[in-house]
Amino acid sequence: MKFPKISIVTPNFNQASFLEYTIKSVLSQGYPNLEYIIIDGKSSDDSVEIIKKYSSKLHYWVSEKDNGMYEAIQKGFEKSSGEIMAWINSDDMYHTNAFFTVAEIFSTFKDVCWLSGANTNFDTKNRTLNTRSSHEHNRYSQFYQPLKHIQQESTFWRRTLWEKAGSCLDTSLKYAGDFDLWARFNRHSQIHLVDALIGGFRMRGGQLSRDFFDKYVEECDKIIAREKSLFGFYDICMLDEATNLHEKVNFSHLSGFDKQKYKNRLHLIANQQAKIVFDFDKERFYKKEKNMSDVLSTINKQRKSMKEHLDMLKFEQKYYPEVVLDVGVAYGTPELYDVFPRSHFVLFEPLEEFWSYIEKSTKDLKKMDLELCALGRKEEACIINVHDDLVGSSLCFESEKNTNGKPREIQVKTLDSFIQKYNLKNKSILLKIDVQGFEKEVLQGSQALLNNVDVLILELSFFEFFDNKVQFYDMVKYLDELGYVIYDMFDFLNRPLDGALAQINASFVKKDSQFRKSHIFANEEQRKKLNSALLNSTESENIDLQSNFDFSKQFNKLSMRLSHLVQNDEKYLVYGAGIVAEYISFKLGKNLVAKVDKKSELISLDICKDEIYSIENIPNMSFDKVIISVLGREKAIIKDLIKKFGIRNEDIIIFDLS
Repeated sequence: MKFPKISIVTPNFNQASFLEYTIKSVLSQGYPNLEYIIIDGKSSDDSVEIIKKYSSKLHYWVSEKDNGMYEAIQKGFEKSSGEIMAWINSDDMYHTNAFFTVAEIFSTFKDVCWLSGANTNFDTKNRTLNTRSSHEHNRYSQFYQPLKHIQQESTFWRRTLWEKAGSCLDTSLKYAGDFDLWARFNRHSQIHLVDALIGGFRMRGGQLSRDFFDKYVEECDKIIAREKSLFGFYDICMLDEATNLHEKVNFSHLSGFDKQKYKNRLHLIANQQAKIVFDFDKERFYKKEKNMSDVLSTINKQRKSMKEHLDMLKFEQKYYPEVVLDVGVAYGTPELYDVFPRSHFVLFEPLEEFWSYIEKSTKDLKKMDLELCALGRKEEACIINVHDDLVGSSLCFESEKNTNGKPREIQVKTLDSFIQKYNLKNKSILLKIDVQGFEKEVLQGSQALLNNVDVLILELSFFEFFDNKVQFYDMVKYLDELGYVIYDMFDFLNRPLDGALAQINASFVKKDSQFRKSHIFANEEQRKKLNSALLNSTESENIDLQSNFDFSKQFNKLSMRLSHLVQNDEKYLVYGAGIVAEYISFKLGKNLVAKVDKKSELISLDICKDEIYSIENIPNMSFDKVIISVLGREKAIIKDLIKKFGIRNEDIIIFDLS
């Protein structure tokens, strides 16, 4: 292994009692490519004599007056040239072989730009008296848990990151110079954690960080405010969501099961980096990630729902629209509300019958406006064909006989006419249109607005279900002329007539948008992972085409059953906490009361669709039927529901994909 040069700086002022222990902890590492620098602030004790004792092993040292610790450290770094950098104060120490650990990690993982080890504390007798894993840190943790610090003594970084962050410490700070540096690092790269012993902090009297902690916090607060002021809309929204999830995980009375659910969501939102761990059998470090290559998982993943597509936009593409325009809302679009709760929603729905449902399903949104109108290519009065069950009502006549519903006159406006009202001119916009065959007319009335539409989601048909003859292929061609191309497809629906693919939701983006800035299949690192995963994949990891085919058939059957259920006014309780239960819950929309599962311990009279409640909470809920979505426990659950809660057998529905 080639040993990268490591530069260590030690600032010192009158710390002769501990300075030599610090120096020895650096030099005794025996690291072959070390650059050690000591900057003394004109000490009046024996510090200089101690430094001179080791001067032949130092790259540089000086003793002169300075304006404090951070100016001294800055002086030292200006004399350094190492690829890897860190500083250690003159009363703290490194653990044995720490530099070899650091060098191996940076050499193995090229994406690691800074890292921190386990937190340890020494006493005045050099005893290691406290050791624990570092606090979890991510993109937003410095804002919602600023007092859970990154231990400076255990932290190392690449020079390239130091240069991106300005190649300097803020020497105007007296207490929180390290926190300021971490904040600037965090703009460019997230920290990686390892439970290895690297460095430790000595606990003693007379320390600035302990005796003036209130001053330290005051400086940290100013740094946090500065970093927040640099945030764009995406980071503002993600921080808001991460903070709320952090509070649920750490300060609520939820069950362990529910807390873990929120913790997983928090890690996803904050892009939590995988911890680096050591494999004692293979004697190497690795990242604690899934067994199957993330790259292989990505190329095989088929997004089956709008929720999965929106999550991809949010977490992988870092996209968070300032405004969401939902045209043809009907009972609501819970997937949009769940993924982008901080966006400004403008909803368009011409049928008043839906309004009460919409208001209930959007009550948690930060900002929402509702317009009672249809949209088209020009402003006019028009006839809408209203179905008895409301679902499928359309401005177009249907191909099937006797399915058009009752005519009703409504007002049609253009989407462009709302640009000024909602200040849409310079906003990032996601536009979702579900208008039963009238999509092209809506787009024809949105020509000016399309300049700001980043993502366009349309429900499209493969057959002439409406008499205007606009099908999937027509819309693809029309949108190509407007500069949009297909980006993703999901929510596949087959027709009962012959099982043919009848309808999908398609996502379109601009040809020259941020989503298409690269046209390569994978980067160099992903290629290596992909080739390795494909060569070394076991038989169990290979794609079973027959299993996938069977799954698709079952999934389509489930979708069809759900489509029928949501057409009535019955209220459903979903029993289960898996991915199928999540899908069922989203599809039920306004028909969903809540979810329950045996693993949950949550009891409440206040019922929220987003929570998973204990089965003991069933008596507190008002519903018509129970949908069971579990695997292998159906009989026991049905027996329990009938015997314990008096639920009739005919009011229990079993859904699964087995």
